[in-house]
Amino acid sequence: MSTDPAGVARIGRYDVTAGTWSWFGYRLERTDVPGDWIGLSEITVVGDRLAVIERDKLNGPAAAIKRIYTVELPDGPAAPGPLRVLPKRLALDVLPALRATNGWTQEKLEGLTLAGNGQVYAITDNDGLQDATGETVLLRLGPSAKVFGRR
Repeated sequence: MSTDPAGVARIGRYDVTAGTWSWFGYRLERTDVPGDWIGLSEITVVGDRLAVIERDKLNGPAAAIKRIYTVELPDGPAAPGPLRVLPKRLALDVLPALRATNGWTQEKLEGLTLAGNGQVYAITDNDGLQDATGETVLLRLGPSAKVFGRR
């Protein structure tokens, strides 16, 4: 919305019983690279928190932000008034894992899941466009307790 603070994305929660939405703010990291932007690729529930993939639009050696953050949604509806920006906590910088094979660093870190065995997995999607190699990278990031911390 035009009244939201700059550099903030909205995260919504729908209350099925009340039939209402609550909106909270999520502050995005910044980029100074012309033509780049920061966005959210994935939001998934991990226990009592949300895990959020935040990434830039850059690939190869220019890639700088490929991170997973966690954010806790407050109980109950959002308070009336200005959009409340929630604090986030860095869970994992995924860039080192994407660079570990010394290949091309993929742009679109887009999928995140917590498997039944407690392992956290992430995947890229690079669409095979002209500025991408078309490769997909599946990463096993480690146990949930290590990636997200014990709760």
